[in-house]
Parts: sequence; structure tokens; C-alpha cells
Amino acid sequence: LVTDGMHSPAPGTPYAQLDQEGVATELDRVVSKIREQGWTMRIVRVPFNGTSAASGQPGSGQPGSGQPGSEQSGALAQSTAPGEAASSAPGSGDYLSNVADAANTSITVFDPENGSKTIDDTLDLPRVSFPADLGVRGYSFILPMVITNRSSRTLPVELTEILLGDGSDILRENELTELAPGASATIKAKVLVPATIPEGSAQLSLEPRFADGLRVRPALSTITIELKRSALAAFWRNSALLALFLTILAIACAALLIVALYVRRIHRRAEEPIVDALIDSAAAEDDAATVAARSQHRDTAAVLSAAVSGEHRGADLNAASLESRRESTLAASRLANAGYGASTHEEARAASTLNEWKQPASSRRALPVLSSRQEAVVNTTREPVHYEPRIVKPGATRLVLRVTGQNPNIGKRNIHPMQAGTRKSVGGSRSDFCVFLLPVPRNVAYLYYDGSNATLVPAKPELFPDYDGPVTDCLGQDVRMLTPKGKPLTLRFERYVPPVENLNKLLHCIESPGLSLRLSDPEDAEASKAQSAP
Repeated sequence: LVTDGMHSPAPGTPYAQLDQEGVATELDRVVSKIREQGWTMRIVRVPFNGTSAASGQPGSGQPGSGQPGSEQSGALAQSTAPGEAASSAPGSGDYLSNVADAANTSITVFDPENGSKTIDDTLDLPRVSFPADLGVRGYSFILPMVITNRSSRTLPVELTEILLGDGSDILRENELTELAPGASATIKAKVLVPATIPEGSAQLSLEPRFADGLRVRPALSTITIELKRSALAAFWRNSALLALFLTILAIACAALLIVALYVRRIHRRAEEPIVDALIDSAAAEDDAATVAARSQHRDTAAVLSAAVSGEHRGADLNAASLESRRESTLAASRLANAGYGASTHEEARAASTLNEWKQPASSRRALPVLSSRQEAVVNTTREPVHYEPRIVKPGATRLVLRVTGQNPNIGKRNIHPMQAGTRKSVGGSRSDFCVFLLPVPRNVAYLYYDGSNATLVPAKPELFPDYDGPVTDCLGQDVRMLTPKGKPLTLRFERYVPPVENLNKLLHCIESPGLSLRLSDPEDAEASKAQSAP
């Protein structure tokens, strides 16, 4: 209510006949209706300057400036200039204090020279303030805003927009806070200035807006800022630099991929020099043993030759004693050849196989015969196989996987060096020992090397139905497995011997001569000896 506070109705108006008590009663009634509507009333007394606010003429008898009363609301007040004839109404006078008491509020006197202070003291609008100079900033930055609650109630505040002079909204996301009576808070608004504003110093006019139509003072604020685009923003805005960056990034990713694959390959081959050194050392020891065995073989042959020639000088040898000497000589020769040939596992296995086939057919070990078309049902309820690795003796070797029916001419894909205590995976896909004859899952088993022999441990026991646990000492023996579809495969792990080494052994085999005399014909032996004598 903005008024001079004087009640001076003109004659003939509905309130001209009211006395002072009647005027006070009517004011209480009207103010009660205002309070019932939930309105908050503020009263500002404006000193009368001798001119009617309505008509601009002294003593016009019209309502004063800003009076809220009307005939409909039941509240009518008029202003009387100093020196003007007083109203003849019996209730004329100053009733503004009565209105203030009825509305439970105070009276603020308007100061024409400081009108904004009067508004601030009268209205409980929240007050906002921005830094006057933000300095050098990019186009995206944090704008601090201090907001103060000047009312006597808790005020929820939600910042929804910050408008520039052209109406564009620079607020990136809403900010919410709650202010206690008389409290202040700093809202850190995330803003993005439009790229249409050029770089350099600029003055921005800001109009913050809040949810629920909350009004603040001042409604408009002006800040000074120096805009500067960041190097990254300038980079992304330059299409040529962006294309160059993407090209370099693609090349770098490809280089990293190549390096990773190379490092992985080097890692898998890192153990080969060590294994080669160990294997070469063992080969040198075997060569020394081979030389000693050859020397022993020659000495044994010479001794046997002398013994045979001495015994053949006797004329009374019967056929039984000759047969006995022949068997003993062949046995000694067999022992010498066995000692010489046992330097490698392949020769020992060959000797074992030969001795086995020399036995009667009834006592030979029967080997299982598997059909290539045979199919089996895979049992998927097998328990996992547990195995504790061990080292029998330190050492290293090269092992090769051979699969019946699978092409072996694939380079060194299935040839791997192994040290004692290490393991290699067996299966399809990227397994160390690869089975590609038929589709097989990856890592269906693991091969452990203990320095002396190898053990195959099934990781998928259902694919190895013939074995209840680890397949121990599996070097040189056939291991049967099934594919997930039940088709049988035969795996065989062996020590790898390079083809050059086999060829060298074949070429040097003539360096180990047998007996120089035919033991089966003593007379021919005597004749040969007589011919060789000087």
C-alpha cells in the first residue's frame, strides 16, 4: 500500500458520512479480508507534494498515488494537500497506523532521493550479485553467483536460466539450493558462452531466472570478461588439424598393436635360447658317451675275434660247444650294440620294439585298434583331474605333437621347447600344441614336463574317456581323445629330433663295424686269418 495515509473522502461518496469509529471498523474489515487471502502487506508512506497523483491538481479530492482501495474492496482514502481545505467528512484523519496494526506490518517512509533503498527495505526479494570482472576465461567456465535470502522464511532456490541481452540461455544445467532466513549461498553455475561472441574483452548483461517465478534484485547484472578460446577448442574447430590428429592416432594405434604382437611373440620364444643351450650341452655329453661306446664296441669285437681264433685252433671242438660259443658271442655283440645305441630315446624304443617282436606271438602286448569312423558318446559328467607338477631332474628338451591323420608339415607350430616344471596347453584354436584335424575346443589338456618324461593332464576329462586321471609317462605312447561330437583322435607326444640329426646318424652308422670274422664257419675264419698273415 503506497499512500500518504490521509482519509478525506469527498462529499457524496459512500464513506463521507462515516465517523472515526466507523472508518476504523471498515478498515479492520478490509484488512482482515486481505489477510484471509494469504497476502503479505507492505506499507509505504509517500509525503504529499501538493499535487494530486491522480489529476495533477491540488485538492482534487481523488485517491492518492498507489492507493489499493476501491469501492469494490471497501477501502478508499484520499490525500489532502497542506493548505487545502479539510474534508467535511466526520471521519477524516490519519488512519495509516490502524492499517499497519491490523495487517501486522510496519510503515516505510519513501525517500525521493534514495528510492531503491526504500524498495529494498520494503520488499523481501532475494538479492543476487556477480563478480564485476571475471578476467580471462574460456567460452565454457564456472560463473559464481551469490544469492542472499532477506526474508524471514526458508527459501528454496532453483536457477533455471541465465539469459544474455539477445535472449540466449548460457546455463548448461540447473542449480538447486536452499536458503535459511537471512542466509547467503554461492551458486557455481556452469555456463557456455555462444561462439558467435568474438574473442577479447566484452561486457555481458545477465538476467538470472528461477523456478516458480521467483523474482530477485537486481533483475539485470553486468559483468566484464575477456573471452579466449582454449587451444583444445581451437584445435577441434580446425578441420585440417583434426584430420591430421585422427591420422596420427590411427598410425599410433596400429604401431602399438604391432609392438604388442611382437612382444608377445618374443615372450613366447624367450625361453628357446636357454633351452637350446641346455639341449646342446646335453648333446655334447651324449657325443662323448657315444665315442666311448664306439671305442668299447671295437675293443669288445677285437677280444671276441681273438677268443674265437684261439678256440678254433683246437681240432676237437664238437658242434654243441661251437653252437654255445656262437650264442655267447652274439649275446656279447648284442649287449655292446645295445650299450652303444641307448644314447638316444628313439634307438632305445626301437630296440625295445624289436625285442618285443622277437618274442612269441602269444606273449606280445596287444595294441588297441581304433577305427577312423568310430564315434563315441561324450560323457559330460566327469570330475576334474587334479595333478601336482613335479621336477624329477633339471633339464630341457623339445617336444613335438603328432596327430594321426593330421598334416605334420606345418613348420614348428607343434614343436615347442620345454623346461622341467613347465607346461604347455593342448587343443584347438590358440593352444600351444594345436589339433586342427577336427574341431576341438581350446585348452582341452595340459602337458607337463618333469625333466625326464611328460604327463598329460586332461582339462576336459569328458574328452578323454579312456583315462581316469593324468596320463603319466606319455612320451612315445598313443593317447586317445574324442572331439565334442564324439569322433576319435590319436595324439602322440615325442622328443623332437631335427631331420639333419637323423641324416647325420644315418651317414655315420658305418663307423661302427661289426665282427670281422664269420662265426658261423670256423674253417673260413681260419682261412681268412691265414690269408691276412704276412
